[in-house]
Amino acid sequence: MAYLPEPPEWPEGVYQIETPDPVIGGPDGISNKSAKALASRTVWLRAKFDALVQGSVAAFKATRLATARTLSISGAASGSASFDGSANANIALTLANSGVAAGTYQKVTVSIKGLVTSGGALAASDIPSLDWGKIVSGKPTTLAGYGITDGAQGVNGTALAAKKLESARTFSVSGAASGSAAFDGTANTNIALTLANSGIAAGSYAKITVNAKGLAVGSAALVPADIPGLDWSKISGGKPTTVAGYGITDAYTKTQTQSVVDNAITVFSTANIQVPAFVNGFSDGNSSRYWKANGNVYVTLDIRRGVSNGSGALVVFTLPPGFRPKLRMCGVGDWVTQSPLAFGWLSWRVEVTGEVVLDYSIGSTAGASSYACQFSFCVQAA
Repeated sequence: MAYLPEPPEWPEGVYQIETPDPVIGGPDGISNKSAKALASRTVWLRAKFDALVQGSVAAFKATRLATARTLSISGAASGSASFDGSANANIALTLANSGVAAGTYQKVTVSIKGLVTSGGALAASDIPSLDWGKIVSGKPTTLAGYGITDGAQGVNGTALAAKKLESARTFSVSGAASGSAAFDGTANTNIALTLANSGIAAGSYAKITVNAKGLAVGSAALVPADIPGLDWSKISGGKPTTVAGYGITDAYTKTQTQSVVDNAITVFSTANIQVPAFVNGFSDGNSSRYWKANGNVYVTLDIRRGVSNGSGALVVFTLPPGFRPKLRMCGVGDWVTQSPLAFGWLSWRVEVTGEVVLDYSIGSTAGASSYACQFSFCVQAA
């Protein structure tokens, strides 16, 4: 027995065995011709598929890349985006700094890319020589205006030069300011100007209105909108140093807080917080305590007993003198006249002698081999 050869090729067709065809075996026999063609096509397809998987040939189309790639930009600008072919990608570009600080400059240097790389102020050498026709305004109209000192002055009269005018003249100024002076040419003259009133009374103002000449023409009081929002650092003086100085009424001062702390230290001192001395087989389950404060005795108990006592009552411990109560228990809003029944399965009470008693004759504690309980109460101190 031998296997048919399977060349990796794509035959044009699969041979159909006809009725009169004889049965001929062998690799090229008629009987194997159809199977050989199909096998060759299969091998051809398998080779193409393996090449596609290995990446040695390009796929015609793909909805996405097997591995997402990062498209990045560097150099004059930077940015990146992940791309796997399933959607368009956008890269947010950030231009690299050009080396010049942000600001306004009269003269700048640019790179071949048109980016400003430095800046500075104009120098005289930066201004080119200009034709007189470029000066279109601001031209002086006198020799002195041009700084010329050796030119002949114009004359109007019968003499080239005169030390005194034949008739004295008056120079006067009016409008926004007024004043006058006589002049006959024998000496320099000075005109004392007086500004016209602007319409505002003389005085000091926080806010004024000025006209185009810069003169104050009106006044008003400051309003909150005139004051911009300020950072706290702008308040350089006059800051209060106390809670009351800022108008705060819902906080303790340092002195008040210290008083509370000192009072708490006194109230919860070792002398006022004690550990019960349990009797009759009771023990502390987890930090039982009692303490005296504000004229009351506060008790919190977490007690254990490992043996049964049938269904009777036992003294747990006895408060010392000074901690012993009056016959009233701390209630909600007022005092009650007897100890409450706790939890529905354990009864307890406090005697005027200071004895704290448990009565476990009822409920599930009756006859129990061991038990534990927690409760808290307060009594009015004697």
